[in-house]
Amino acid sequence: MTYYFNRVMNKEIQIPSENNIFDLKTAGHSLLPNAPTINKHPTTIPLCITLPDGPAIAYTHICLLDIPQLPVSAQIAHIMPDLAHSSLISIKNFGDAV
Repeated sequence: MTYYFNRVMNKEIQIPSENNIFDLKTAGHSLLPNAPTINKHPTTIPLCITLPDGPAIAYTHICLLDIPQLPVSAQIAHIMPDLAHSSLISIKNFGDAV
C-alpha cells in the first residue's frame, strides 16, 4: 500500500506504507537505519527517548527524507537504530511545512 499526499506544493508525492507508521501527533520523523534518506550524518548530541515499557533509545543520525517534493523543513528526520520494526512518519511535519 502507498499513501499519496497531493497538497504539498501542489505536487503528488508517494510514501510507501511498508515499514512506516504515519502519526498525526508525533513531533518529528523517526526512521529505521535502512529508510531512504539523503545528507545523513551522525548527531553531535544524541537525543534519547524513554519507551513506555522502560528502556531508553537514542537517535544516532540526522538526515533528510529522500522526498525532494517536500520543503526541507518537512524532510528533517532522525535515525533510531533501536526501533523495533517501523519508521514513524510525522504527518504534522508535512502540514506545518506548507
